[in-house]
Amino acid sequence: MTLTSRPGSLAELAAAAAADPASVTPAELAAVVAVTPPHELRAAASGELRDLTIDIVLGRLPEFVTPERWQGDPLRLALRLTGRRGGGSDTVVLTLDGATAAAVRGDAGTHAPADVSIEADAVDLLLLVTGQEHAALLFLRGGLRLDGDVRLAIAAAACFSVPGVADGAEAGPGGDLDPLAIDANAVSRVVKDLSDKDLRARMAGGVRDIVLGEIFARFADHLRRERTAEVEAAVAWRISGREDGGVDEFTTLIDRGSVRLVEAHEHRPRVSIQVEAADFLKLVTGNANPAMMFMRRKISVRGDLGFAAQLTGMFRIPG
Repeated sequence: MTLTSRPGSLAELAAAAAADPASVTPAELAAVVAVTPPHELRAAASGELRDLTIDIVLGRLPEFVTPERWQGDPLRLALRLTGRRGGGSDTVVLTLDGATAAAVRGDAGTHAPADVSIEADAVDLLLLVTGQEHAALLFLRGGLRLDGDVRLAIAAAACFSVPGVADGAEAGPGGDLDPLAIDANAVSRVVKDLSDKDLRARMAGGVRDIVLGEIFARFADHLRRERTAEVEAAVAWRISGREDGGVDEFTTLIDRGSVRLVEAHEHRPRVSIQVEAADFLKLVTGNANPAMMFMRRKISVRGDLGFAAQLTGMFRIPG
């Protein structure tokens, strides 16, 4: 990230903001967040960091937004900052119409209803609006709580950008113009830190479709072409664990050094695999042993068992 100002310490920034909030630029805030260790950010989340977030982010939210990135119908997004002493939250309602961004302080209920609401503490909200973290990953690990359409919220989050970042420079994971593109290695780190219970809960809800879609779309990026040059086989995947009890079905075709999603009726699968979404995510991110999962009946396989056993060796598993 290339910024127009040099980062100071969190304490220096907090002191400057306490004296005159207008003297601290969003770029300075972003730079400090980027270089401050996570444990220091968490330690200050309910104190000086929260005050900075209220003064600079909530108070000047349109400065963090590139409205031209919003391509949908006019949207009202409520951002709720938790961690207020004594309970409660501070809220700003942001309106995007593709040309302008306007913000109103106060609870969304005092204005026209918000289309989607995002709730976070000071650290996670700062990571989101300064481009240090991808919205979908924050949802997955529980840093963001949502009321409304997950895809709509993540698309809106992609409109945040850090003022002061040089033209052409990357603002961070959240600054990617494709709001649904998720790095597999980053997903692997999130999965590693989540309990089975939390992972199952997250993969049952709205972020599930985004994560599963992105994983299958990126199968080709991880295929070992040298090991699949002579392979031609379809694999049917049944991913269970939806909130509604349903199952998502995908069919992948490995075709002589390439792999792609195909319609289920186009190819007879050589093997069919059923697995719960959380276990599937652990499997494809290198956080679970496929043989142990099979022995514990967390994976159900029909068809060519020998071929199924070779599948993980055909892909580079993220770590």
